[in-house]
Amino acid sequence: MDSLTTVAVIFSYVLSLLRISVAVDTIIVNQNITDGETITSAGGSFELGFFSPGNSKNRYLGIWYKKASKKPVVWVANRESPITDSSGVLKVTQPGILVLVNGTNGILWNSTSSRSAQDPNAQLLESGNLVMRNGNDRDPENFLWQSFDYPCDTLLPGMKLGRNRVAGLDRYLSSWKSADDPSKGNFTYWIDPSGFPQLLLRNGLAVAFRPGPWNEASSSINSSSKKKKKQVIIISISITGIVLLSLVLTLYVLKKRKKQPKRKAYMEHNSKGGENNEGQEHLELPLFDLDTLLNATNNFSSDNKLGEGGFGPVYKGILQEGQEIAVKMMSKTSRQGLKEFKNEVESIAKLQHRNLVKLLGCCIHGRERLLIYEHMPNKSLDLFIFDQMRRRVLDWPKRFLIINGIAQGLLYLHRDSRLRIIHRDLKAENILLDNEMIPKISDFGITGSFGGNEIETNTTRVARTLGYMSPEYAREGLYSTKSDVFSFGVLVLEIVSGKRNKGFNHPYHDLSLLGHAWTFFMEDRSSEFIDASMGNTCNLSEVLCSINLGLLCVQRFPEDRPSMHSVVLMLGSEGALPQPKEPYFFTDMNMMEGNCSSGTQSTITLLEA
Repeated sequence: MDSLTTVAVIFSYVLSLLRISVAVDTIIVNQNITDGETITSAGGSFELGFFSPGNSKNRYLGIWYKKASKKPVVWVANRESPITDSSGVLKVTQPGILVLVNGTNGILWNSTSSRSAQDPNAQLLESGNLVMRNGNDRDPENFLWQSFDYPCDTLLPGMKLGRNRVAGLDRYLSSWKSADDPSKGNFTYWIDPSGFPQLLLRNGLAVAFRPGPWNEASSSINSSSKKKKKQVIIISISITGIVLLSLVLTLYVLKKRKKQPKRKAYMEHNSKGGENNEGQEHLELPLFDLDTLLNATNNFSSDNKLGEGGFGPVYKGILQEGQEIAVKMMSKTSRQGLKEFKNEVESIAKLQHRNLVKLLGCCIHGRERLLIYEHMPNKSLDLFIFDQMRRRVLDWPKRFLIINGIAQGLLYLHRDSRLRIIHRDLKAENILLDNEMIPKISDFGITGSFGGNEIETNTTRVARTLGYMSPEYAREGLYSTKSDVFSFGVLVLEIVSGKRNKGFNHPYHDLSLLGHAWTFFMEDRSSEFIDASMGNTCNLSEVLCSINLGLLCVQRFPEDRPSMHSVVLMLGSEGALPQPKEPYFFTDMNMMEGNCSSGTQSTITLLEA
């Protein structure tokens, strides 16, 4: 053997040792587990991967006890949806969801979570528990999801087994005969040499639960006295359980009876279209069931209604754990349909930014389409800047922070998100404010997505919000990132002046708010354009810079408008800004209304992401 071959052999041996010694127990985003690959808990007791039970050709994703000779399975993901080939893939999605997919049937199984994670990962613990967590957070109270809530044929310390799961387990285990004594039929137990507890199932009931090792001799209980004693214990426990269960059910029925009429009427109204949950299986984010949202919003009570937009009404809700949410329900009369719903879900679910509203999940039930957002206690920007009393809450420092926050959110959409997102309906009503008055852009139902090299496209049906649309979008249906820049410029001028562009009236001219701002700017009287309610809180140089910037953003031609990257730089600059050209005033409102019908809602043609 020559020296080169010897080195190669030693190198291969070292690599093999490294592979053996390093046990990977964590799955992160973009790290997929395919059939044939596994992860192992840190101490080597448990393993997760794909397997086939017995002589079956079906493939399942599961966790098994690795140190036992027969490797008994303790958890199975897709027990109801087996894979017939080796195309299974397990992956972690950005919101913090485990998803099992294959090449033919799409999503076969996914975990659930009522919260999103910034740094999601799944870890197989030495206890045998597969947990979804955020970052390195090891606190069990903060786990987004855990397999211990869904046990298989074996109970480990900490697993949760409710009676509602036993029958399903028994049906599933009927084809998994005991490897030690198949003649027992519907009677399954596991011999664990390490001392874990065992669960025995017979006819759908848990009949024994023993700690410690169990061998064949000790499992053969022939003494009639022991059998009678066991029967007495079982009967006593069963009777006690039935009495307690009856009491709990009675209290539950009495408690819910007051709410039942409203809930029943709502469900009957909802079910007229049938149980059509089309599109739900392809959404990679937490799915809420309708009952949870009914409880959270008090059956969508009018007292909980926050407002209503083109998509439909929005209700405040409180989940059982105390988290406040906003539930947006697609109106029965809304012209936005399943396409807009899926567009908003698929767009905003991938977006993570401080100045974008956070989507917590969605619900598809019958004809209902609902989106669940984080709750914004201060509602929307228009309720402040256009209200004579509440506008006084917004001094200039707060307004300048809001302008900067909106600019940062748009910059993320245009440049830094995985897709180039164009909002297309940016307006004061779609800027929400949290309890610290931090702005968050919302309402992504009519966004457009561009590929990396696309600059401009058009739509045959235009988003109908007068006062914020760029000229090329209003007249020709052409939109680009510069369309959002135009809308941002209008917003800046509205925030500075406290007046709406749409419907603006002045006793001495018939110009729009943009024309009014331009006139003051050219006459060097921009200080008269400022909202007087801000009083002496104004930083005059910042305000005048903002007016100048707003006019740059509302230029008639897209190529004359700055990009959002330039806007952010100019907001932080202390130097002089470029001189704007005369903006497009939209003085001929008949022309505008000829291209746009009234209202704020529309159905549009979207590019596929």
